[in-house]
Amino acid sequence: MAPLSGPEAAGAFEEGTPFAYERPPRDRRWVALFALAWLLCVCGGIVGAVNRNPAYGRRDVATAAECPLPGHPALHPGRRLAEPPPLPPSGFDATTAMVWWLFASTAASLLPGAALVWLYKAHAEATTHAGLLIQAGGYAAAGAGLLLVGGLGSSDAFAPGAVLLLVGAVLAAAWRYWREQIQLTARLLRVSANGLAANPGLVPLVLGLALAGLCAMGPLVVSAGFVLQNGELGPNPARGGSPKCVDALTGKDVPCCVFNTASWASAYLALPWVFTLIWTNLLFHQARIFVVAGTIAQWYFAAPSAATRGAMMRSVRHAAGPALGTLCFGALVTTLAHIVRRMAENLRRRGVLGLVLSIPLRWVASLVEYLTKYAVIMAAISGEPLVVAGRRAVDLLARNCLEAITTTLWFAPLSMLMTCLTLAAAWGCGNAGLFSLLVLAHGAAGEAQSWAAVITVGWVSAALSLPLLIFLGGIVLNVLDAAFLCWAMDRDASTVSAQKDVYDAFCALPLKPAAGAVVEGPDGRVSYGAELTALRDGASPASPSGDRQQRQPLLAGGAASVELA
Repeated sequence: MAPLSGPEAAGAFEEGTPFAYERPPRDRRWVALFALAWLLCVCGGIVGAVNRNPAYGRRDVATAAECPLPGHPALHPGRRLAEPPPLPPSGFDATTAMVWWLFASTAASLLPGAALVWLYKAHAEATTHAGLLIQAGGYAAAGAGLLLVGGLGSSDAFAPGAVLLLVGAVLAAAWRYWREQIQLTARLLRVSANGLAANPGLVPLVLGLALAGLCAMGPLVVSAGFVLQNGELGPNPARGGSPKCVDALTGKDVPCCVFNTASWASAYLALPWVFTLIWTNLLFHQARIFVVAGTIAQWYFAAPSAATRGAMMRSVRHAAGPALGTLCFGALVTTLAHIVRRMAENLRRRGVLGLVLSIPLRWVASLVEYLTKYAVIMAAISGEPLVVAGRRAVDLLARNCLEAITTTLWFAPLSMLMTCLTLAAAWGCGNAGLFSLLVLAHGAAGEAQSWAAVITVGWVSAALSLPLLIFLGGIVLNVLDAAFLCWAMDRDASTVSAQKDVYDAFCALPLKPAAGAVVEGPDGRVSYGAELTALRDGASPASPSGDRQQRQPLLAGGAASVELA
């Protein structure tokens, strides 16, 4: 790769690090394209609001001859509003208590989220192994349960029970075979949790980005609501042309009329609105990756005594300013990949041929999303346009760390997902257990409604805590991706900028031999220098005290070296 020169190089390595503190605007045309698409969708909503049909949603149609029927049919004079059921003999209102308990459980769901980060920070190995073993054990337990049910007289349970038991055994054997890679994954997740703990402001910042994304999608959702109200009332097709308001096949009562959405409204919702909504959602997802990567890069490349205060807001300013076009472009690429993935899922349901065709489409979509993620991370560090940053990231990973991606790093999302599921299940069981104590304390143990509420509390509290856990787990994985690319840049330049534990954790990965710096030989030819033993053996060249060394070269002396971009 040719060395950087001119303002590009000066901006990329300001203050002796690869992080560009000052950067010009990039990919600006994509900002204009996104703004145009968003405004057109909102304008479509305004047109829909002006021309909406007041008959939309009316339920006052009594006969086919009067469609719609003006006025509302009178209520039967003897009908009254339903009265609330009387309280049970114990006087304990399980439904009201359940609602208040779920509110409190949702407010306290930050506790399992904090436990997630703490577990990976303090007990990463045990947490990783436990999550994977619980997955295998869950399949095995479900299979054993079905086999037991089959032994009690249900022969239909034998086949699925045997399959689940076999899956559990295969997973357990696979985790044992890959135990070294799993151990390395645990070390990497501990490094990631430490990076998040060193930058705790990332959690509320990313949460704020998620709320901002909801606010940006709000006008689009409102616009769709107005557009749906454009159309006319017409006879219900289920009547089959009958003058009566009954189903032509079953003879059951059906609405006399249905609302037929206008053709332009259907076209608006089918393509531009859905596309823009996905694009907007993924734009804020790319912004999350960008901000986390920029913050972690500043922390990673900081000098031993340097303060990283203001790193997060600097990354936010970059995302909202010079890099906004890069984020719009990256979100557009991932939107197209998302659409391709949905097409593959639809094809998979259409026979064997569709299943075969869906496999390469899903691979292409996954590859595009993966490469775009690292391109955005590189852009967050260097300030380059998306395409340039993507080429640089792919070249960097291919020359240094491709084996690590294919053999080890894919365990991290799987381990994180299983840990999140385990913590959500534990949170649900804990809430159900505490609520059952409340039921017993009020003497309502003999009431079926109370125990139904206990089961509901357990399931709903687990379901409500799971999105938060996955959200926090996603931040930990974003930190891991950013730290991994920063370390790859260090390794490619034969320098050390990270803390000792960060450097050691990544050096333990299965990697290509380090090529060293670019050197010029006596004959004038340029090539990679000899591999450094410390890098090959995975030893850390950091100082004995474990402090960072600000981009200390690992190859010194001899021929003149040329640092690559």
